[in-house]
Amino acid sequence: MGIDAEISRLIANGDQASNGMVSGADGTLLQILIESSGAKRVLEIGTGVGLSSLYLCKGLEKTGGTLVTIEGIGSKLDAARKSFEAAGCAKSVVALQGDALEILAKLEGPLRGPYDLVFSDAAKTNNLHYFDAVMPLLRVGGLLAAHDTLCAENLKMRDYFDMLKAHPSLRTVFLGTESIVRAGDPRSSAGLALSHKLDDKLDNVKRWSWHGRTVVDAKFNEVPARHIPYKVRSVYEDDYGSAAGLVEIAAGTPKEDVIGLCRQALRERTQPFFSIHVYDHTDAFDSRDDFEFPRERYFKHLVAHAYRHPTLDRDEIYYHPEKLVLRLPKTADIDEVSSHNLFGAAPGQPKSELGLYPLLAHNWVP
Repeated sequence: MGIDAEISRLIANGDQASNGMVSGADGTLLQILIESSGAKRVLEIGTGVGLSSLYLCKGLEKTGGTLVTIEGIGSKLDAARKSFEAAGCAKSVVALQGDALEILAKLEGPLRGPYDLVFSDAAKTNNLHYFDAVMPLLRVGGLLAAHDTLCAENLKMRDYFDMLKAHPSLRTVFLGTESIVRAGDPRSSAGLALSHKLDDKLDNVKRWSWHGRTVVDAKFNEVPARHIPYKVRSVYEDDYGSAAGLVEIAAGTPKEDVIGLCRQALRERTQPFFSIHVYDHTDAFDSRDDFEFPRERYFKHLVAHAYRHPTLDRDEIYYHPEKLVLRLPKTADIDEVSSHNLFGAAPGQPKSELGLYPLLAHNWVP
């Protein structure tokens, strides 16, 4: 059938949004990146039903290269494999099924690269963890592309964007393939964060979020946190189906109150993933996706981060002014959970239409 025909079939028969498929313009951009850079070894995290993989293969046809692609959902990968066969490119694709974080940690031999291009389009809340695994596999001069960076999904990639702003071995731009379907239609683009790897000086860093920080194991303070004023600026549902958000507090809020806010938020949530980023300045919050905004000003006002992830055995609080990481027991390890839900609902309180607890949408002033 050929790659072009199979791409046309997938676009015609599949709902691109619900299947997490790239747009034709974003797919063509991936093809151009491969052909223009001469990439021969490509790694993809998040095969889906195979549309993005086919665009990657289309570029690799010109360079004579191969694709390694990883997908967690078996039914999607089965569909993708059928598409690879129909397109005639199956022999140049290694398709792996399973959790990407587990697979990336176990890659051996030629599957460990070095890769010329890595394309990440799986669970957005895992992007920084994917990065930790693939950075050593990407050759110096190679390209790292993360999808959905200009759409609503980018709320889930706060940690990843913060890493891109600060990593000295990467040079990054945001690319959008704006397209107009009809005259007068709004322009739209999922967008790519495209990073160029400049050197391998930090390839041995196992977790970027801990790099250059003091990591301390701690216990939950039994003294109740003071109720400080805060404003919930954004709420989103992460890839694990949990509520997460971005919060603004007053400038000059004492360290113990900031950490207390984070402790309380973590203690009152039982969900497998949880994340709140705490800012103390509106400009920094509003410029969180702006790579032209002065990096020093941005990080000066990113105060803290409360974080839980299914793959971690402890919760984490990052207090950025002191480059401090506190590791705490997860909620499941605590005997009692406070009855006052700072970032959730009291027992029996209904959820809102968005599936998020109503308090998340309101300011709280003591």
